[in-house]
Amino acid sequence: MGNGRRTDAGMRARRRQEIIRLAHAGYDLPTFLDETVRVLHRTIPCEAGCWHALDPASLLETSYRAVNLPIDNPLAAEIEYLHDDYNQFATLARAPNHSAVLSVATAGVPERSLRYREVIRPFGLDGELRAAFVGDGTAWGSVCLLREHSSGDFTPEEVSFLEEVSGEVGRGIRTALLLQEASANPSDGEGPGLVLLDERQRLEAITPPAERLLQELAPAPSAGPADREVPHVVHAVAAKARRAGRAGNTELPARAQLRTQSGQWLTFHGSLTAGNARRQIAVIVERARPFGLAPAVANRYGLTARESEVMGHLLQGLSTKQIAAALRISPYTVQEHFTAIFDKLGIRSRRQLVGKLFCEVYAPRLQQPLPFPTGDGSGTAAK
Repeated sequence: MGNGRRTDAGMRARRRQEIIRLAHAGYDLPTFLDETVRVLHRTIPCEAGCWHALDPASLLETSYRAVNLPIDNPLAAEIEYLHDDYNQFATLARAPNHSAVLSVATAGVPERSLRYREVIRPFGLDGELRAAFVGDGTAWGSVCLLREHSSGDFTPEEVSFLEEVSGEVGRGIRTALLLQEASANPSDGEGPGLVLLDERQRLEAITPPAERLLQELAPAPSAGPADREVPHVVHAVAAKARRAGRAGNTELPARAQLRTQSGQWLTFHGSLTAGNARRQIAVIVERARPFGLAPAVANRYGLTARESEVMGHLLQGLSTKQIAAALRISPYTVQEHFTAIFDKLGIRSRRQLVGKLFCEVYAPRLQQPLPFPTGDGSGTAAK
């Protein structure tokens, strides 16, 4: 597959709109990734690649899908998390531009990259385009696209398109993960809640966590689902989800935040339900909270609340000065927290912290769904 194709502005716009529609369609994560890959592959052809869902708190992988690559490649993870290299996902997540080509980052000498020498070239590949999918300021996923030498390198136009859709893909991954969590734990008071509305935005179902969270906005009467009213913000987000879910619509995401009577914040996310002719709308409501497994790790090792905050910033790659500014403490105090965290976890550096979390906590939980086509039926992931 060569990269000589040029996509006109109209086609790019239509494909971006299609990705917006997918992000609001209410798909589960594997289906959303499958459909998004097929759209992107028509604009950015490649021979191989790997897609990841990330834990926003630590920027470590929680699941992945490999295309024409070994589905079990510990060396790739080791290089990503235990060594410094070019265009690492955590770096791209914080950078002004979330997409980058390896040959550009290495000034035309990709051999400078350990990943290129140890992983890319041994598989007979050459060009690499990477991106972090950042939606609303938070990284929810990433991708590595790879080409053979004969296909040529990735073009600035392709990098630009991937940059354009980064936020939409990130929001789609977030929605899929939240829907999964809300549906899997309908009675768990600590998880997100789910409100299901019909095509006329009448309440059809509501999970116990959603009821409890919505009551913090205004106490609701004790009534059955058919009689209960939901706050206006739920209807507003649902209406926006319906509009945004239509093909060709380029509205901002169906999302809102509202302060509760106690001063806390609730976040609302709207999405059409997938595979349902009735076009129901799911509205997820959740309390502002830490994500992923990092908070549990903090509890396991006896970190204080402040040490847990510092660890979160460390995992995001912030400098000592940036952490001090974010927490409004002195750099000296930040260093003291570093020492305490490292002592409790039995490590000596930031890099060891990332490696310890990935190897002990995240790697055993990684989920690899079934291999899937690259978009034109030309191949599937190979073991």
